[in-house]
Amino acid sequence: MTSVDIPSSRDDITTQWLSHALEESFPGIGSDILNINISEIGVGFGLMGALCRVQIEYSEKKEQYPSSVVIKMSSSDPASLKLAKSLDLYRREYNFYSEIQQVAEIRTPRLYCSAYEKGDNRFFLILEDLQSMESVNQLDGASPRQAIAAVRAIARLHGQFWNRTDTEELQDVYRITPLSAAAIHFVYLTNVESSIRNFGKYYTPELELIVRTIGRRATEFLIASGSQGETYIHGDFRLDNLFFGDDLECAAVDWQVSGTSNGFFDLAYFLTGSLASSTRREVEREAVRNYCEVLSDSLESPLTFDEGWEFYRQAILACLFTSVIVTGGLDLSVDRSNELVVEGLKRTLIAIEELNSGEFLNESVKQTFQARIANFPANFAYAIHRVFQRGK
Repeated sequence: MTSVDIPSSRDDITTQWLSHALEESFPGIGSDILNINISEIGVGFGLMGALCRVQIEYSEKKEQYPSSVVIKMSSSDPASLKLAKSLDLYRREYNFYSEIQQVAEIRTPRLYCSAYEKGDNRFFLILEDLQSMESVNQLDGASPRQAIAAVRAIARLHGQFWNRTDTEELQDVYRITPLSAAAIHFVYLTNVESSIRNFGKYYTPELELIVRTIGRRATEFLIASGSQGETYIHGDFRLDNLFFGDDLECAAVDWQVSGTSNGFFDLAYFLTGSLASSTRREVEREAVRNYCEVLSDSLESPLTFDEGWEFYRQAILACLFTSVIVTGGLDLSVDRSNELVVEGLKRTLIAIEELNSGEFLNESVKQTFQARIANFPANFAYAIHRVFQRGK
């Protein structure tokens, strides 16, 4: 593979750099690129990486040459960089495009060039630009037809790897282990109180109890839920990361939180976060039925709607990890970013209450001794963290 320097910022993306980077996918293109024009995209909601579109001007345009590409690279924001490193986000996305994309049964942008440097936690991807496809504002929410199309698309990917996560393509993917679960648990704990403090008007006393209960038992919850229907998941399957073709073919981008876990998380995360609550109520049973139908095409024993519905209700609780970490830990000074995460939090909390998902965490669900041991490291580390924070 061509060796290409990893850009630190958009200033490093020059005509010469892009010409060199695209040579492997388009032999001879370097001598034909005359000029480039760079514009930022995803400002305010591409929080975990820098994202830009590069329009390309050629001295001689050949049919196979792209008119534009999308370049994704490490964020320049210290808080985002710290979170990306703690959750291994850049390596996970690099791994998807370099190892899994070729076989994944879901439409994704073509990869033209990429590199990843573990030591400095830096990466870049040059990707096909999907701007000819339709994107939908996540604040507006998907239509019922778009929702079903997206659900069926992710179900095909889940079915491909359902309880088969030992395939060659998935050897190096991110997995929920006791150690990684404890790491997520700790990050959650460091953000839960600020989330409740900043957005308290959306938390009823019952929801505060649920959110704090997960905070005490997150490692146990992540390990248990990740082992149910384990497959390869997108992890951030929401409308801002989806594009729709004329035939409602659904394409997914942004694979930074991909890995093996419970497939129903992608389903719950999409339905609760990317649909207006009224649309979710209208379409969610049909969506769960479609998910189970497509998934069952790959299973030896079909999954019934009733089984799928219970898995879906429980998976909604896992959506709190993203909502709490984002609302409690990131810079929300950009107006749309603030509006987006608040609306996502509200939709998730409404779904939890309406579907009584909290019953999966109530006091009748006792912690085993093994679960208490699993939860101890993150809870202990957070207690020490709080002592040091008070001392500052």
